[in-house]
Amino acid sequence: MIHVFSGCKQCTALPGKLCTECGKACDGIDCSACETCCTEAHASLKGFLAKPLSTYAVLAVLFSGVEIALVCVALYEPSLEKCSLPEGLGQKVGVYYWLYGQFGFAWLNLTFAPYIRHRLWCNLQEASEKIAAEGGAAWDGTTANVPPKLVREAFSNVFWHDIGVCLYVFASVASFYWSYSGLTWVESAAVCDPSGYPSMAAMAGSAFFFFLLAYFACFWMYLQCCMEVAQVAPAQYLLPGAAAAAAMAAHGPAPSGQR
Repeated sequence: MIHVFSGCKQCTALPGKLCTECGKACDGIDCSACETCCTEAHASLKGFLAKPLSTYAVLAVLFSGVEIALVCVALYEPSLEKCSLPEGLGQKVGVYYWLYGQFGFAWLNLTFAPYIRHRLWCNLQEASEKIAAEGGAAWDGTTANVPPKLVREAFSNVFWHDIGVCLYVFASVASFYWSYSGLTWVESAAVCDPSGYPSMAAMAGSAFFFFLLAYFACFWMYLQCCMEVAQVAPAQYLLPGAAAAAAMAAHGPAPSGQR
């Protein structure tokens, strides 16, 4: 399992490595601005991918982006005006409103990926703040080595107690039902799927649901048996003494008579 996640991480880090090599290639010529830009881009990508669920965020955005593109192309099919979906719910909804719903669910999938990644990272920063307060070998002054147990606790806390995640679980089931139903509807008549884009959008929405289940099942197994530590730097306001330092900076030093 660790090799699967490491492989995904290496693939998504390729753009950053390319920028670093471009920076090295500029050493022999007067291209310091390009070198600095590429080096900083690599550092930013490396920092982004070092956070848990980064590969999920990248893959989900790409997956949903493709689905959104398919829906947009399907909406411009002129022959869809002649489409009449089967009797029942499909006929009441209509092909255009089904595509609008498909677009909405794809956009929800796209925005949820960075959301859950951010919520998990916030929980890990809180855990790193506690490690920083305790000191010891797990804290080097800037970064905390968060053990796998705390990472699992942070993920469980987000999954079970975050209202946004809770709502998304139900929305993802509804998204699968909507995509699968739409697939059966548009395939019932050739005029409803003239170029294949509506059915491809439906298949992409259905496939995303299984991708979601597979990824998080693998991610949980990775946390259980393969992960070593997560290096997390606390947010500036979480560092010990940061609040007191901020208050002193805001109000200035106390008068000598009040010390």
